Amino acid sequence: MEVPTIYNKYLLSFVNSHITDPIVYATILVRGQWLLDKQEEKQSKHRTQQRCKEVKEEIMMRTWHPSRIEKLLHLGYDIEDI
Repeated sequence: MEVPTIYNKYLLSFVNSHITDPIVYATILVRGQWLLDKQEEKQSKHRTQQRCKEVKEEIMMRTWHPSRIEKLLHLGYDIEDI
């Protein structure tokens, strides 16, 4: 069983109103949706990485003893790399 593809409504509207050739119609619609999906996936990945970074920082602030942070800083680690 295959899940139906839900196309972007603006892309679908543009293709419906400007393209008459069925081969070009299908090509543009599928390729355009693929590009939009990739862009959305990239943005989602970025948001997820930001949330993970924030959670990691919060965990570090609550659980790491200040002497451990000080030791890492003395070893040459940058606070952003920890």
